[in-house]
Amino acid sequence: MRPGRWRIEAAVDVERWSTHDELLIVPRNVRIVNAPGVGTYKLGPMHIPRNFQTTYAAQLGVEGQPSAGRPLTVRAGYAYETAAVPDAYLSVLTVDGAKHLFTGGLGYRFGTWTVDTVLGFATMPERHVDPAVGRVPQLNPIRDESAMPLTVFVNWGDYRSWWLIAGAGLSKQF
Repeated sequence: MRPGRWRIEAAVDVERWSTHDELLIVPRNVRIVNAPGVGTYKLGPMHIPRNFQTTYAAQLGVEGQPSAGRPLTVRAGYAYETAAVPDAYLSVLTVDGAKHLFTGGLGYRFGTWTVDTVLGFATMPERHVDPAVGRVPQLNPIRDESAMPLTVFVNWGDYRSWWLIAGAGLSKQF
């Protein structure tokens, strides 16, 4: 049993995404051989720069029973997190930005059983990557042995995202 009808919880979180610098995919002796009109292509390494930053988040939640002795529990929460990906490395592979998360939920107790539901909405404000800033290379593992590699940056443009979150749970108290 917990004292009081209402509880408030606050938290601060630091995530060290800054340790994530790059991905390197290295195929070993992989080739496309005798492709019609193409010939042989060697699949080469793909370097994916990430250069993530440490993120900081703050969360606040409240839960309680509107009426003493009633089987209904109400929950609500909010969280904010900074972006891990700087503009230069933002891409469709990693759509990231400052995030706002709003949640609400209900729990209803039937004897020793409790049914819980949750609904959440997260949003990331629009971010823009200018061609002078973008540094995510086009990924292509196919190598033409006779051609010189050319780096083409492909992450320019506008990025925005949002998510709906829904969940349900069933628990039994023993």
